Amino acid sequence: MSPEHRLVTALWTIHVHVYDEFEFTPELIPISPFSGYGKTKLLQILKLILSEPHLTKNTTAPAMYRRLERKPRTCYLLDEDENLGVFTDKVMRALLDAAAEGGSIDRADGEFFVHFPCAIAFRGQAHDLPLSVLSRSRSNHGEGGPQQALQQEKSRS
Repeated sequence: MSPEHRLVTALWTIHVHVYDEFEFTPELIPISPFSGYGKTKLLQILKLILSEPHLTKNTTAPAMYRRLERKPRTCYLLDEDENLGVFTDKVMRALLDAAAEGGSIDRADGEFFVHFPCAIAFRGQAHDLPLSVLSRSRSNHGEGGPQQALQQEKSRS
């Protein structure tokens, strides 16, 4: 991770402890084109130092609502975005949009206010992310050249 990305991660981590004092809470999105760049390890480390973290590889928007009702200061650490479909599921995207901006979501049982920090590990390129996500997030790009990444993927196959 570059010095700039370490700084962004450190500032985001500090922000998580006081996010409810702000109207906007950016998402932290560690990005790398392949596995093995440390996205999961970063989330595991964040889990150790954040208050009320919830690291998961599989969730849904309704499950997040229910958890937030019980623990409104949850910091979501979403791993393996490619398995979660965070950026392709419209309900999940609406939830994350509202969470970053401190908004509300309408559900069958009423209006639900959401405002929570979230880090999402993403395998791909920044240009693969929707513009709405890029506008409300801070991303960390994995290091290592494409040749190294291709070698890693080939060795895992």
